[in-house]
Amino acid sequence: MLTKQQCTAMRGLAIVCIMLHNYCHVFSFAIKESEFDWAIDQTRRWGDYLHNIDGNFFVHVMSFFGFYFLPAFMFLGGYGLVRKYEVGGAPFKAGKFVVKSWRKLLALVLLPQLIFVALQLSMTGHTSCTPQGLLAQFAMASNFLIGCQSATNALMGTHLDLGIRIMPFVYWYLGMMMELYIIYALIHRFQGRKARLWVPIGIVVTGMVLLLSFPQGSAGAGIMRCNAPVGLIPFGLGLLAGRFGKAQWLTTRRAALLLPLSIIAIVAGSYNYWMWSINYLWGTVMVVCCGVLMRGITLRAFVKVGEVSALVYILHPVMRWPVIQISARYFPQWTYSQLAAYVLLTALAVILYRLLKLDRLSSRFIAGNKTK
Repeated sequence: MLTKQQCTAMRGLAIVCIMLHNYCHVFSFAIKESEFDWAIDQTRRWGDYLHNIDGNFFVHVMSFFGFYFLPAFMFLGGYGLVRKYEVGGAPFKAGKFVVKSWRKLLALVLLPQLIFVALQLSMTGHTSCTPQGLLAQFAMASNFLIGCQSATNALMGTHLDLGIRIMPFVYWYLGMMMELYIIYALIHRFQGRKARLWVPIGIVVTGMVLLLSFPQGSAGAGIMRCNAPVGLIPFGLGLLAGRFGKAQWLTTRRAALLLPLSIIAIVAGSYNYWMWSINYLWGTVMVVCCGVLMRGITLRAFVKVGEVSALVYILHPVMRWPVIQISARYFPQWTYSQLAAYVLLTALAVILYRLLKLDRLSSRFIAGNKTK
C-alpha cells in the first residue's frame, strides 16, 4: 500500500514534469512528443539527437517524454477512490458522486478559464476561445470534441476546421477524468470478492484492447487517445493497487529494478505504433517507482508541490500564454530564461491564488464544500 506522503510526492513530480513539458514542446527546435498520435519521425529525431547532444538536452527530454507523467493522476484517481469509498467507508451514491465530481472539476477550472480569457483580451484585444469551446470546457466535454475533430480529419483525409477553439488545451484531461469517474460509479456496485479483482483487471484489459483495435491515423484512434480508453490502464491499475496492494510487495529494491525497465519500455515503445499505444502502462509504473524511491529533501520538496498540484495544473497554462507572447517578441533565443520566468510566474500565481483563498471560494460556491 502506498503511503499518503508517497502519493502526494508522486503528484508533485508528475505536475512538475507536465508543466515543464507543456512549455518545452512549444519551442520550434524541440523534439515533439507522440501524445495523441504516433510520430515516428520525431522518435527518429530523438535517436539521432543522442549522437549529438547539446545544451538543450533538458528541453528535448521534457518535450518528448514529459507527458508520460500524466498517467500518475489517473492511477492516483483510481487509488484514491478505493481508499476513500471502499477502505475508508465513505457513503457512496452513484448519481450524487457523478454530480459532485463534475461540480468539483467545474470549481477547479471556471475561474482560471475566465482569467485566461480576460488576460488575452487585455493583451491582444481578442481571445482564442469560442463560446462552444468555453461551454465544452465547463461541461467537461472538451476532450470529446477534440477526439471528434481528430476523427473527422481522419475520415475526411484533410484538416477540417469545425470553428471550435478550446483553450487552454490542457484542460482536456478534466473531461477524461470525468468519464473515468462515471465508469467508477457504474462499477462500484460490484463489490463481491471475485468482482473486486476481476472488474479492475477487466478495465485494464479493455483499455488495452480498445487502444490496440484501431490502426494509426484512423478515426477511432483519435477518439481513443482523448477519452476514457487512454486512461483505463492507469485507472484500473490504481483500483487494483488500492484494493490489493501490499506494502511489502513494491519494495525499494523492486522499484529500483522496475524504474529503468519501465523507461526502457517507454523508449522502445516509441518505435512501434502498437507498443506506443499502451505506453501509459509503463508511464504508470515509472511514476509509482519514483514515488517509492524518493527520500529526504527530494521527497519533502515534491510533497510540498504535490499539495498544490491541482492549482499548478489549472494555473500553469494561464501563466504560460503571456510568457510565450512576450518571449517571442523580446527574447526568443533565451530558452532557459523563458522556462525560469514561466516557473516563477506559475509559482507566484499559485501563492496569490491561495492567499486570496480563490480556491476555497470556488469550492464553496460551486462544489458546495463548506470551507472556512
